[in-house]
Amino acid sequence: KTMLAKAIASEVDADFFSIRCSDIVGKYFGEAEKNVKSLFETARAAESAVLFFDEFEALASQRGSDSPVMNRLVPELLSQMDGFSVSDSSSILFLAATNRPWDIDSAFLRPPRLTEKIYIGLPDLDARLFLVERALDGVPREPEVTAGDIARRTEGYNAADVVAFCEALKDNAIERTIRQGETNPITAADVEQTLRRVRSSVHPRDIEQIRKWEAETGTR
Repeated sequence: KTMLAKAIASEVDADFFSIRCSDIVGKYFGEAEKNVKSLFETARAAESAVLFFDEFEALASQRGSDSPVMNRLVPELLSQMDGFSVSDSSSILFLAATNRPWDIDSAFLRPPRLTEKIYIGLPDLDARLFLVERALDGVPREPEVTAGDIARRTEGYNAADVVAFCEALKDNAIERTIRQGETNPITAADVEQTLRRVRSSVHPRDIEQIRKWEAETGTR
């Protein structure tokens, strides 16, 4: 998600701001609102900017909860998003990513705020193959250990899972190399062992719930 947002910022030659909940929420009263205001003021000062909020549901959760911080933060975020006029010299693109869109306050999903909703699914075979080839580039492997086979066997993994899988594969070979004092390639046994250790972090129930929300909201 962050890579896509960075690519967009690069394509339009804009300053890139990546924001997580921990960057905004502080331990003192009113600190979160001040951080949001400061962020948008900095973005407005740039000629063009892309604001990317990852795990947006943590900052924009539905109001009415027992959290006074969130109940103050959501109106401030909405106010800042609405605080642009045609006379502003800056150009700001607001992007947000979430795995739990149903937890976001509905006010953010109304025009003219986050009106475009795009579902990005799990990486397909070609995408997984690219990730595996990149992660294992130059790493010694036995002939039967191919990037294509690993890509096929990691179906249902997200991008981070695929990378973690490849890192675990390398760790096995590195440990043997250290113990034996000579280079050890990744073996087929390493692949089988790692398949048992590194599973997909994505539960089918989560995909089903996202698909349901997608259908209800007309997400592309």
